[in-house]
Amino acid sequence: MSEDSSSHRYRDRSIELVSIAGNLVDNAVDALLAHRPASPDGPRIEVDLRERAGLTELRVSDNGPGVPPELRRWIFTDGASTKQHRDGRPRGLGLALVAGLVSDRGGTVMVDGREGGGAVFTVRMPPAVPVGDRGAP
Repeated sequence: MSEDSSSHRYRDRSIELVSIAGNLVDNAVDALLAHRPASPDGPRIEVDLRERAGLTELRVSDNGPGVPPELRRWIFTDGASTKQHRDGRPRGLGLALVAGLVSDRGGTVMVDGREGGGAVFTVRMPPAVPVGDRGAP
């Protein structure tokens, strides 16, 4: 996580954020293992989580091969995968899960190229109800 990341007031959203971040980081690790970057810094994954203008924003970036522009929408569909199918396990579930969770909460997820090579996944979700701000039933 970046040094100034935060999501301190939204405990109910923490499970969603862990699932979303976990899938994005897992994909970044897979990309870096399959295509080692020719970078003096070696493989690199950065995670940034913060509240911005009332939105929860999560960014996961890596210095791997990136995602070609023509695949940037497709990778979020169920079953979409650029990975080899091994040991009979289904592929293409993680980013579809991310897209579904984010969409269900009224948010967006997108992927862009990273300056210097790689990918940047950005998730933006509207505010959750802060813990302690709920009205009595």
